[in-house]
Amino acid sequence: MKKFQFNLQRVLEFREAKVKQAQLEVAKALQAVEAIKEQQRYLEEKIVGASGNAFGDYERPIFSFNLQDQLGYLEALQGQLASLQEEQMRLQNELYAKRQALQKALKEKEGMENLKEKRLAEHKALVEKKETEFLDEMATLRHEASS
Repeated sequence: MKKFQFNLQRVLEFREAKVKQAQLEVAKALQAVEAIKEQQRYLEEKIVGASGNAFGDYERPIFSFNLQDQLGYLEALQGQLASLQEEQMRLQNELYAKRQALQKALKEKEGMENLKEKRLAEHKALVEKKETEFLDEMATLRHEASS
């Protein structure tokens, strides 16, 4: 009997490649989210530092133009932080979508693997049945020859 060949092997290989691609995309999206979070932490530290400079204790008098500069700088940092938060939300949504695509690809691959296992089991059962029939026929022929 011929060796088992899964006639949808190329489809299975394609689905495996699709899973790998989806995994890479999830990893890239996760990396982008982490990079944005790091930028946010950095800006938050700068805001805390700028707030301390603008409103901290001074041993010398505060000139109004220095305070205005500090407040303008603080507002600019807060604006940058707000835009980073928006970007983080966008990237989080993108990450969610990519994870959904990965789950879908994994389910498709799993379905194809289950089909392959089912067909392999059917093939093995057919081979076993044919072998049993052959051995039964051989035993019958031997028995008839010896009688």
